[in-house]
Amino acid sequence: DDHVGNRLLGATLTYAPSARWQHVLTLGQNGLDLNTDEYAPQNAFPGDTLRSAEVETDDQVTARYVTSLNTAPSARVTSTTTAGVDVTRRTHNYYQANGLADPQSGSSAANTYIQAYRVTRNTGVFAQQVLGFGNRLFLTGGVRAENNNNVGGDEGLIWAPRAGLAYTIALGERLAVKPRVSYGKSIRPPQPGQAGSAQNAFQIQRPNPNLRPEVQLGTDAGFDLDFRHGTLTLEATYFDQDAKDLIGNVNLGTPGQGTVVTTQYQNVGRVNNKGVELAVGANVSRVDLHASFTSVRSRIESLAAGYTGDQ
Repeated sequence: DDHVGNRLLGATLTYAPSARWQHVLTLGQNGLDLNTDEYAPQNAFPGDTLRSAEVETDDQVTARYVTSLNTAPSARVTSTTTAGVDVTRRTHNYYQANGLADPQSGSSAANTYIQAYRVTRNTGVFAQQVLGFGNRLFLTGGVRAENNNNVGGDEGLIWAPRAGLAYTIALGERLAVKPRVSYGKSIRPPQPGQAGSAQNAFQIQRPNPNLRPEVQLGTDAGFDLDFRHGTLTLEATYFDQDAKDLIGNVNLGTPGQGTVVTTQYQNVGRVNNKGVELAVGANVSRVDLHASFTSVRSRIESLAAGYTGDQ
């Protein structure tokens, strides 16, 4: 018997004191419950009444506030300012038992695996500024600061800046091209449990208190081509980005003559990704046609200090 329950609740409140200024508050809760009960005998030996039970809960509460302000400092200059904060709290429980007899007899499990109660707290603060000049030149700058308790204690706040420039060139009344270039950084904290320890009958996971978040940063450049206001569009982008501190599960070996494997999550190192993205679209009457092509070259450039995996 398997039971999977999923809940998703959300509410959004929008308040606009003026046509140019807006506040948005979003509250949400989502959860997953999994219960598995295998009660039929496996007939591994005479009189076998082996049973298996598994219980898992994963719940998250989220609050996000975003404010945006649109102004026009002059007739040819526009400004859009965005700022906000989001906070999440995620809890996770997992319990597995094998060897349970008929629950009516009150027998306990012969082999159990209990995962420690895990709480993940994440807070992010962000701000972005976009300036437009003559509805042609657009400058973008922004930054996000992240704090996550799954990250090693020496990391502190994680900063992710971004910047971009785009310029629209009108080539007659029907054709426009927009060259653009940008730089950015994105972050992904370790998943719950990766930095901690765990153990069952087959595996021991060693903790890694210095596990760093995965980071991607780099530049891209390209252009957008528009013919007859969307009748035909073309996008082309070249990117050169580094993915740093990717997280991998490393096998540390089997101590002694036993069968228990020892593992640890470690930061791998720096991986460089270069590539090209192409996209074309056409709007004919009521039909929209789209096609895309991507080519990527990915190479490990260096390994992190202390990494012992198979790379």
